Amino acid sequence: MLIDKPLIDTYNPNYIINCSYGGELMGQVTIYLDKEIENKLKKAAKSSRLSVSKWVAGVIEEKIMTEWPQDVVELAGSWKDDFPTLEEIRSNISHDSMREEL
Repeated sequence: MLIDKPLIDTYNPNYIINCSYGGELMGQVTIYLDKEIENKLKKAAKSSRLSVSKWVAGVIEEKIMTEWPQDVVELAGSWKDDFPTLEEIRSNISHDSMREEL
């Protein structure tokens, strides 16, 4: 749904749904943070060069993601031909040093 100016569609004390100026319907959530967490949040967003809103949205998106990112999917099986066998890995292991009994 595209809308040219902000509009509050639904409101309750914990959750507001409104529309952005860009025209795309977007949710707005109010959260309560203590000062220490708020400061850490602002610092993390600033170091990522993102607004606090975009940084929080990114964290939420990561946490609720139901699919693996494409770069991870592409890794599957990529080591199949050049990954050493268990015997090759163990062939270079020398004898362990004597240990003291407990």
